[in-house]
Amino acid sequence: MLNFVFDHFTSIGYWLKCFVLFREEYQGVVNDFKASQAELRHLNHRTLWLHGASVGEQTCLLALLRHLCQTKQINSIVLSYTSPDAIKITQRIKAEIPLLSITTIPLLLIKTSTLKELFNQGVCGLVVAEGDLWPKFLRAVPRKTFKLIIDTRFKTTTSKRSIIDRLLTKWAYSRIAKFFNIITVCNETAYHAAVNYVPANKLKCTGSSKADESLLVAEHKKENQTLWSSRLNASNRPVVVFASIRNDEFALITASISKIQKVAPDILLIAAPRYVRKKRVLLNFCKLLEANNITNFTLLSDRKDKRDGLIIVDTIGDLSKILASATMTIVCGSFTASSPGHSILEPAALSCPIIIGPYRRKWEAIFENFISSDGVLVSTPTNIAENVIYFLKNITLLNGSANKIQLLKLKGAGEFHAKIIEENIN
Repeated sequence: MLNFVFDHFTSIGYWLKCFVLFREEYQGVVNDFKASQAELRHLNHRTLWLHGASVGEQTCLLALLRHLCQTKQINSIVLSYTSPDAIKITQRIKAEIPLLSITTIPLLLIKTSTLKELFNQGVCGLVVAEGDLWPKFLRAVPRKTFKLIIDTRFKTTTSKRSIIDRLLTKWAYSRIAKFFNIITVCNETAYHAAVNYVPANKLKCTGSSKADESLLVAEHKKENQTLWSSRLNASNRPVVVFASIRNDEFALITASISKIQKVAPDILLIAAPRYVRKKRVLLNFCKLLEANNITNFTLLSDRKDKRDGLIIVDTIGDLSKILASATMTIVCGSFTASSPGHSILEPAALSCPIIIGPYRRKWEAIFENFISSDGVLVSTPTNIAENVIYFLKNITLLNGSANKIQLLKLKGAGEFHAKIIEENIN
């Protein structure tokens, strides 16, 4: 009884269950959970458990899975996720990796006691993407199970952090170091930050899994441009994409969009909110600031008039294809002090000029690769519109090709992680 209470009512998972079960748009998560129950009863001793909290973490695991399907040591995969939004990516993973038997489960609906049974039943290893250590794993994974954490993002700056923040960070990383057998980071900058918290014998510098996936998408750039140009931009206007706009940036970004439209009305602007479910809030901001000719991405194919001024992306998984047609990308999530920053790897792989804000603490290590690049501009929040207009007129000043050159230095993580797993799982 005590275990039941501890497993449910004291964890955030219980309250997330209540939230999900009564949200119509998340019924797919419940259906995914029901479908997985029968599959989980038939696991074998060559099953590997992969966990990615949300969309970005699942993308890291996709790079690994492309190489795991070539090994004979793994027969099946349990792929878990935390955020309901991740179900779109897990469905894509199952379609793209048909050689492996993949069972997808929403972790927040699984009890800790069930996890213990699954690990005892035949799960031979655990891989967690980007350091998202779900507490359930701490209580469920046997000590002898091989545990790998990939693409860990360690904070590389300490000057503006409080003493409490530093102590909590040290405690969290020391906990991770005790739990996992091997921890991988993307480059030397991240390695030097991590070695302050993690024993050097557990650390490996492997590159970035997201770099692998971004470069793979970039290989189909011409195909994507052909596919989307008629839908997005039949008249070949300059395309500026505002990618991954956080909720606290809506007012700032929509003000910039309004300025750009007044000065340069021929530019096609595309706004992609970080969370698709917040698209209506973003749309209301745009209407309030009198942005012109607004439409949703899903309505484009039904419109006869392709002269849209602003397109709001209201789908999951299409941003990488849209970026293939971008003249310039503004990577949001970096323009307010509370912003953690977002990845610039996808537009970099497409040789696209990038404008980013000054706040990027989660991605500081990877950004080190692009500081010397001529293709990235760090803009203040108040000068976004001015910088977009100026650099579109002088596009040669931002050399997007330099971004891809820097990105190539980070490739190879998926293959490296697959080798680590092969060497350590028997």
